[in-house]
Amino acid sequence: MALVHTVTTERGVVYTDQYCRVEEVNASKTEMSFDVYIYFTEQDAKSGMPCHRSERYFGVYDLYGDNPWVQAYTFLKQMWPESVDA
Repeated sequence: MALVHTVTTERGVVYTDQYCRVEEVNASKTEMSFDVYIYFTEQDAKSGMPCHRSERYFGVYDLYGDNPWVQAYTFLKQMWPESVDA
């Protein structure tokens, strides 16, 4: 599972159509954090190349909801409504 998204850095650099994949998820009863690894292409990610950027996000975790990975992607889709499934 991954998303294709245009990433803008804090310095204003814009990377279009980046392959964004959740790599690590940590969840407690009510909170979660997860890391998103950002690659130039899906092929880069699958070939084992290192990501060119990573970002950490924090959100609410629903213990009775979907698994943490699904909740992480749902969170990203809400933050990035223009992203598409890869």
